Amino acid sequence: PIALRAGELVWFTDRTPHESRPLPTGQPRQFFRLVTGGVDTWYAAHSTPNPLGTQPDAAVVHYDKFTGEPAAALVEAAPTRHAR
Repeated sequence: PIALRAGELVWFTDRTPHESRPLPTGQPRQFFRLVTGGVDTWYAAHSTPNPLGTQPDAAVVHYDKFTGEPAAALVEAAPTRHAR
């Protein structure tokens, strides 16, 4: 496995296997994904829509890419976050 350091940036494709490593309790996890094109499928349940309304040039699907469950099941199962 490769451990990334603070401020390090790496390039993954949409087919690159990866996993999240355990963090100490209370440690925030932070990441972003920049999609540049050439993606076969846009998983709406896992991605934030473009605030300007731009749609991806790919098939848009509304299910969990890991379990196949409908997106509505993800919303119901998601923990509630309160603003601080």
